[in-house]
Amino acid sequence: MNYIGKVECLEKIEVEPVLFQRGETRIALYGIGYIKDERLNLAFEKKQIKFLRPQGDWFNILVIHQTKERGAAVGMNKRATIRERILPDFFNLVIWGHEHECIPVVKQCPQTGSNILYLGSTVVTSLIDSEARPKHCFMLNVQKRDFKLEPIPLQTARPFIYDQLDLGQSGVKHDDATVMQFIEDRINSMLERSNKEYDELMQKVRKPGEKKKEQLPLLRLKVEYSGYSIINTRLITKHLEGRVANWQRDYIKFYKRPMHLPSEPKIKRADGTEKPVEMFNAEDVKEMEDPTEKQLDIMVRCRYARLVRRSRRN
Repeated sequence: MNYIGKVECLEKIEVEPVLFQRGETRIALYGIGYIKDERLNLAFEKKQIKFLRPQGDWFNILVIHQTKERGAAVGMNKRATIRERILPDFFNLVIWGHEHECIPVVKQCPQTGSNILYLGSTVVTSLIDSEARPKHCFMLNVQKRDFKLEPIPLQTARPFIYDQLDLGQSGVKHDDATVMQFIEDRINSMLERSNKEYDELMQKVRKPGEKKKEQLPLLRLKVEYSGYSIINTRLITKHLEGRVANWQRDYIKFYKRPMHLPSEPKIKRADGTEKPVEMFNAEDVKEMEDPTEKQLDIMVRCRYARLVRRSRRN
């Protein structure tokens, strides 16, 4: 089958299916080539996208390659992602590309009822948590309106082990040698777990008489070290030579948890409106008939902070 889903005109998108028929089973395969997420969202909102549907009873499959919505907590713009519920509800199966995490089970969208499969990437492309999931390809069997999906573990994908370590919660002593030994022990346990999981996978898929394929794993350990001094990891990387596949500077990543500053306090004025304490002046204070101790304390602290900032500027 040749390339499908090419979009010629962004102002009026028409998606025409490729039709397959074998016996009583008929499949309509739709494809949307990659379009900028903002532009595709706009096309759905303005109803500028049309799916041409054949007559009769068909098993409808959509193949899409876009960024999936992950929620407001991730901090991504909603228009820069595609929501599952924005897709039409007549699709029996949506095969979603572009997402690198492999989820070997079908997920059902509660709004549309469509079944969605996230294939994931076939190789590790970045050292993040979602890439540490086992990689699969899939065998799809369709019988009229029913389908069965069989995940097949990939033997060629290089093992990747990922873990996170919070030194503050671990209770390890504030000593460089102790911290280094603690990190080294964690890495050794990660490698043991990786080798065990890889051996179990190979036992399931290896044919009788076939030689075992040895592959060095990729490794990433993220270490949160707030309150600790950063560790020189040269000795650890030397210890890992010949045991992992990635570059030595990629083994360990140190980071500090970002500090969330409190929002600027506000106080109600005499007229009922709120005003940031930083902007309070003498007249605002005079208008307050009976300020509470809490309000006075906030004003004193903010006044002191303002004086400190002025002295630093001078």
